Amino acid sequence: MGVLKDHAGGKYLRSDDIDGIGQSAGRVCTILDFTEADVSRESDEHSELKPIIHFKDDGVKPMVLNKTNLNFILGHFGDDEKLIIGKKVLVWVDDNVQYAGNRVKGLRLAAPQMAVDSSHKDQTDAEPSDDIPF
Repeated sequence: MGVLKDHAGGKYLRSDDIDGIGQSAGRVCTILDFTEADVSRESDEHSELKPIIHFKDDGVKPMVLNKTNLNFILGHFGDDEKLIIGKKVLVWVDDNVQYAGNRVKGLRLAAPQMAVDSSHKDQTDAEPSDDIPF
């Protein structure tokens, strides 16, 4: 069954390629490069050039950047592509995307949360003390 799914999705990343919904189910990916491609259908009269983000991670297809995700990249990293290469993003599925008047699942990008080192306890977990720290 997995083999069939691998061939059904096309050459670009789709929401069905990411397991689960929401940021907690997303995947942290490393940006490899940006290109531009014609993503129009064969039946379309005009070409539709869109930016494509490529990821370094194995098994992650390139992703067509819509305006929302492009604005995230520009707002979070700036517009110098050379400085963006190697940065990490969280790719996640939003099940509340509006497209052509319908609610659909769509891919979103976000800043990955910093990993919490469990070897360092939060100060709020410490036992209260009457000691004055000076």
